[in-house]
Amino acid sequence: MISEIETHEERNERINKEIITLTAEQKNAIDTGVLNQRILITGPAGTGKTLIATELAGHKSKEDSKVLFLCFNKLLAENLKNKYLDQKFDIYNFHSFLLKNSTLSVPSNPDENFYNNILINNSFDYVIEHDIVYDYLVVDEFQDLSSKDIFIYLDRILMGGLTAGNWTFLADFEKQVLFKRG
Repeated sequence: MISEIETHEERNERINKEIITLTAEQKNAIDTGVLNQRILITGPAGTGKTLIATELAGHKSKEDSKVLFLCFNKLLAENLKNKYLDQKFDIYNFHSFLLKNSTLSVPSNPDENFYNNILINNSFDYVIEHDIVYDYLVVDEFQDLSSKDIFIYLDRILMGGLTAGNWTFLADFEKQVLFKRG
């Protein structure tokens, strides 16, 4: 008689295998992203958007493209940086990228105006002055970064801008809009 109850170790092993195995839909999304210059991928939490995003960033970086991976969540960016140390693409959460490419430091009590206006404008001037441009842009958690000012900023740092540039945006507009913007 075979037991249908998994041990803790068996369950962990099975789940870890499932996590790293791409589904047919994920493979299709990656193939579509490779073949198209601009793509918006939407789906609820847990559908593998971040996995798709990192796969596409890794693929494009192997083509000798300068690749930038942005997300909103700072912990996600730190986790991905550690996981993809050997990859040739830049990984940042959006505000860390702004700070890296600015002349400012975070004040002791920053308000929304600092992040949404002062920092973004200072970084915009900095990337113009230092000609910081990427060939390919991946934005995960895009639902939290979709505002007019951020569009203008992304347009500036992407070769060809948003209209003619090479980008992939991944979002869950229905269930994961954490920070409402106008």
